[in-house]
Amino acid sequence: MGDNAFARVDALNVTILRSFRDARGLLVPVEFGEMVPFTVVRMFWVSNVPTGVSRGAHAHRSCRQFIICAAGRVRIEASDTCASRTFDLGPGQAIEIPPAIF
Repeated sequence: MGDNAFARVDALNVTILRSFRDARGLLVPVEFGEMVPFTVVRMFWVSNVPTGVSRGAHAHRSCRQFIICAAGRVRIEASDTCASRTFDLGPGQAIEIPPAIF
């Protein structure tokens, strides 16, 4: 996404993470240095959110986010000053949210 202070939702894209599935289950390696285009400072893990309940609902002035769906479904509703988009992530999918995207 770059360091554009005026990011637009039309530039957001879902990333399909490389995965390996066999009889033992699913393995999805996340290579922060290769997959995430910024330095990861901290990581939050969200789980057991009831259906229909929202988390987040805010934007960051300088924080970049790389949201990964590990299991279930994650709906990301993103907007800028001109447009809105909805992204439905499944297991092994991710999206980078730059600063100023609500």
